[in-house]
Amino acid sequence: MWTGPRQLPNNQGLLSRELIREIKARGAKTAGEVEAALTRLVQDGVLPEHPRSLEQRHVDGLPGRRIGRDTLAALWDAIVFDRDDYTCRHCGRTPGGVFQAEGRRRGLVLVVDHFSARTTVAERLRLDNSLTACVSCRAVKADLPRDPFLDELRSLAEAVAARQARDGGTRGQAAG
Repeated sequence: MWTGPRQLPNNQGLLSRELIREIKARGAKTAGEVEAALTRLVQDGVLPEHPRSLEQRHVDGLPGRRIGRDTLAALWDAIVFDRDDYTCRHCGRTPGGVFQAEGRRRGLVLVVDHFSARTTVAERLRLDNSLTACVSCRAVKADLPRDPFLDELRSLAEAVAARQARDGGTRGQAAG
């Protein structure tokens, strides 16, 4: 079964309560629209009942359906996130895992990333060109091809680990 939206941690006071309420309301509205579209698409036989059964032929029928552009974009994100089990395919982190590991101080933002740059909706909606990425990995990746990106990610992880070992594990302090 499709899992639907997941509860993600808040930002622990970095945004005003009013803005958080507004963001949550927009998110809840979009989640409702995506859930309704997903239910309808499964009932109509356009999408399979289980996300692991999803194939490109299912996705190819989406743009021709009466789905708003924003709902289609959010639905696509949900499809890719669900397929990837809400896990960054580059580093393996999850929002819940980061939230727990960081002492409930922060979560992790996920985005749909692409192996190669997209120019059309059809290219954007390719399962073999889309993956779940955290914003950190996506920022490091930028336009790098896969192998140089993985080398950069490995180098970055080693540098952070070395600095923490050298500085005795202190975090968030400016060099001085």
